[in-house]
Amino acid sequence: MHMQNDMVSYPAVLTPLENDHFLISFPDIPGAFATAPCLSDAFSLAVDTLGSALLDRPNLPLPSDPPKNQFGPDGSLTILISVDLTHVA
Repeated sequence: MHMQNDMVSYPAVLTPLENDHFLISFPDIPGAFATAPCLSDAFSLAVDTLGSALLDRPNLPLPSDPPKNQFGPDGSLTILISVDLTHVA
């Protein structure tokens, strides 16, 4: 049996909002965003959001390089999120 690995990685920006919530956005994927109630939930929600956003796309956008400084002036954090598209439901 042939196992295919379709692992992709994109930079995600986690921007703090009021009440310890975070906005999750993917600059390379318009419309791919979510909000999380806390930072720990933001990581798993970012994986789910990325997988859902890419699931039905015939052509994947090219991921940009993450910025050298992962902390933005607005308190945001840029991290690399990876998802295996063969395991996205």
